Amino acid sequence: MARAGRGELVASLINLRTANVPFGGADGYRLRVRDDSDRAVTLSPDPESTVELNGRNVLDVYAGDGSIADEPVLSRSGGASDLPLTVTGDTGMFRSESVFTPYTVELTDGSTVVATAGPRVYGIGYEPGASQDSTSGPIEVTVPKPEAYSDGWVVQLRIVDYAEVGSSTVQVESAFESRDVDLLFHVDGDTETVANLWARADIEIGSA
Repeated sequence: MARAGRGELVASLINLRTANVPFGGADGYRLRVRDDSDRAVTLSPDPESTVELNGRNVLDVYAGDGSIADEPVLSRSGGASDLPLTVTGDTGMFRSESVFTPYTVELTDGSTVVATAGPRVYGIGYEPGASQDSTSGPIEVTVPKPEAYSDGWVVQLRIVDYAEVGSSTVQVESAFESRDVDLLFHVDGDTETVANLWARADIEIGSA
């Protein structure tokens, strides 16, 4: 998932999967995101109430350029409403000089780290420059290859149906080729799904 920001920069949003995790309130955990320089932000639900996190959760807390979003939220799966968040700590950490930076998500209980996810590389402040050669038939979509790109990274173009509020369903997932200077995706533009949903394409580039 990517979010556009100032100057049309984009960012991959940090996501994590959970099962029956109490978050916030007097008895719940907090989330902390840490980069490879040990800078960190803490994410707390606002208002302070305990909710249970299950499934896929997306930290929609920064804009495409890495600045903290005006209304940071935790987007939850399964039709659950977005959870407003308060972001404290080094709030400039997502505006790194390096576009592709590893981040670790920590589940904390006070000063104790209960569980961690990552580190995983996310691209923040990336100028994608994506282009496509057609709107029907076989479509080739190209994206400039990041300088930090490694063959082990996850690279996906997904056409997603966001028609239902609070849910998203992947309709098409495209294979790709890694070339000298760009990443090439192949999409069949003649299918009904692609014709209806082409404007809702997500491109994800980051470490596994």
